[in-house]
Amino acid sequence: MFVKTMVEEAVRGEPVRFEAGGPYPRAYTHIDDLATLVTAILDAADDADRVFFGASGGSLTAAAEVAAIVRELVPGARIEIGDRLGEADRYELNIRAPLSVADARSQPASSPRCLDIRDGVAQYIEACAFLASATAGPAAAEAGPGT
Repeated sequence: MFVKTMVEEAVRGEPVRFEAGGPYPRAYTHIDDLATLVTAILDAADDADRVFFGASGGSLTAAAEVAAIVRELVPGARIEIGDRLGEADRYELNIRAPLSVADARSQPASSPRCLDIRDGVAQYIEACAFLASATAGPAAAEAGPGT
C-alpha cells in the first residue's frame, strides 16, 4: 500500500499524505523473487511438496523509512506520513516479523535475491517514470520523475 502510492504519486509530481502508519514495520518482497518462487512451485514435479515460502528475507522497514527513500530518489517528492499507528496497524503489529528465506533457498530453481528495499524502490521508480514518459511523450521523458 505505502510503496505503490508513494512512488506512483511522487513520479507524477503529486503530493502524498497518510494520516498514520509512519512507524509501521513491514517485510517487503521484490516481485522478481515472488515470481521466481511461484514459478518454481508450479514447475515442480507432480509429487513435490508444494509449500509456499516467505520471500522477503530482509529486516522490517517502517513506512516512514520508505517515504524517506522515495523523497531521496525522486527530487521534489512531497510525502507526509503520520508518526503514529492506525487502528489496523496496532492490531497487526503483533504478527509482523522478518520472514526467513532459508527454505526457499533450498528449493531447486529458487534463489531469492532479497534486494535491499532502496534498490527495489529505485527499480519501481524507474519503471513508473518510464511508463509515465511513454504515455506522455518525449518532453516528459527528458524531464524525469517528479517533474
